[in-house]
Amino acid sequence: MQKNNLINHFKDIFGISKENTSDHTTLSTPNFNKDLGELQSIVSRAAIGAAKSQAKIKSNLEQIKKASKEIENSTSLTKTAKGKLDEVTKSSSTAAETSKKTSLYCVEGQNVSAAALKSAQELSVHMEHTFERISSLVKNIQGVSEISKTIQDVALQTKLLSFNASVEAARAGEHGKGFSIVAREIQKLGENTARETKTIMDLLEKINHDLDPSSEALTISKKLAASSSLQSIELNSFFEKISQSVIEVTNQLQSIAESCVEQKTSIDITYESMKETQQHAKEVERNTEELDRHTKNLSNISETAFTIFGKYDVGTFFNQTVQRAHDLVKKHEHIILQVINEGKCQLSDVLNYDYIEINANHFQLVSHLFKIHKAPFEGFNPPKYIKKYEPLVDLKLQNICEDILQIDKRYKFIIFVDINCHATTHNKIFSQDWSGNYEADFLNNRIKRFFDNNEVLLRASRVGLKNQEKIPARASRAMFMQHSGNLKMTPENKNSYLVQTYTRDTGEVMSVLSMPTFVKSERVGAILFGWVDD
Repeated sequence: MQKNNLINHFKDIFGISKENTSDHTTLSTPNFNKDLGELQSIVSRAAIGAAKSQAKIKSNLEQIKKASKEIENSTSLTKTAKGKLDEVTKSSSTAAETSKKTSLYCVEGQNVSAAALKSAQELSVHMEHTFERISSLVKNIQGVSEISKTIQDVALQTKLLSFNASVEAARAGEHGKGFSIVAREIQKLGENTARETKTIMDLLEKINHDLDPSSEALTISKKLAASSSLQSIELNSFFEKISQSVIEVTNQLQSIAESCVEQKTSIDITYESMKETQQHAKEVERNTEELDRHTKNLSNISETAFTIFGKYDVGTFFNQTVQRAHDLVKKHEHIILQVINEGKCQLSDVLNYDYIEINANHFQLVSHLFKIHKAPFEGFNPPKYIKKYEPLVDLKLQNICEDILQIDKRYKFIIFVDINCHATTHNKIFSQDWSGNYEADFLNNRIKRFFDNNEVLLRASRVGLKNQEKIPARASRAMFMQHSGNLKMTPENKNSYLVQTYTRDTGEVMSVLSMPTFVKSERVGAILFGWVDD
């Protein structure tokens, strides 16, 4: 009956039609155990191949996703650059147009400056003529003033002569009366001349006084006109330089605008090409993910096959491993129950998840497992955790694992973990004294660490639990109860186990068998057997 069930299992797994297969031939084979062992070996090799393929696929998928992300980022950057270049092209064209207008304004300014220069030069000439005329006028006024002084002297002499004539007329008596009249008239003439001359002198002095500021202002204006003429010359030269610079800038901006147009065309082509490449990368990513799912399905078939193989003991290494796992599960419960029955701890201490992070205050909790004198005060890196009951059972659990580990060199580790994948114990080869060297300690001192970052090991620690994908890496017991339901031992999960084959980060392909552990029918964790096939 068992053989019939086995055949039907494999027909279901590999999709073989029951009508097209002769059960009689298989059942009548005298070397059935040998054939089944060889089939286990084939499935094992298939699982190893699937694991290697899956590792490569995952690596490729990561690279593809990374490349796809980089292409996406590049596409986004190209799109941004394209937009920026559009703006630069528009700005360059606008700047070129503005520069052309500025050049025209400079030409107009240059024309205005030239006209101003011409006006300043003409003003300077007029100012020169005006200055000369006013200077001549001042000189003429000064000449008139000199003549007026001469007339004034003549008038004074006339008055003196008239006075002398009057004196002589008085001496002559009757004979000098006519001469006296002439003398008086001459005196009047002298007085009038002196008076008018004084008026003229006052007027000339006033004109001369009024002309002094005008002469000074005219001198200053002449200097300013000359300076203005020079500045107009400099301004005209400056406008010429500005105009030349603007023309050069205009040419450069025009060249930039043309270059931007060319670059924009190239970027447009690149952008469209990258969009197409991104679509191809997404398609490759989807295909690779699908291939990864198919490879996982192959792994699942292998897992199912190993589950079936375990029902039939034909003496293979795998069958022996399953039996040893059953034996260690029983010994694990016996060791835990012993300390509970002795009153050293309670069942709740085993089932809770109150982890203590180990530092200098708790070094004594692991000092029985390895030497800790080189450990830093703040604790271990990577961090280590422990629960209060563990020091009571550590060495016993480690020893029963060591005994099995020595039986077959294919075993690489045999450890107990809780359902959060916390390594409550580990083999002595991985519990070496703490050295203080990170690389060495990371590899050689793995006890009391979480391995929840490893998908395979985390799944192994939760073998038989439902809805694992909904439970975070480190969860409370209440959360497990919420998503997985009952954590008690049942006929279905009592003898359940899981075999996974995966590629380690070292490149080594390893198979891991995990089997749930219970204490007083309450789920605690799992026993993990890791081995490498010859």
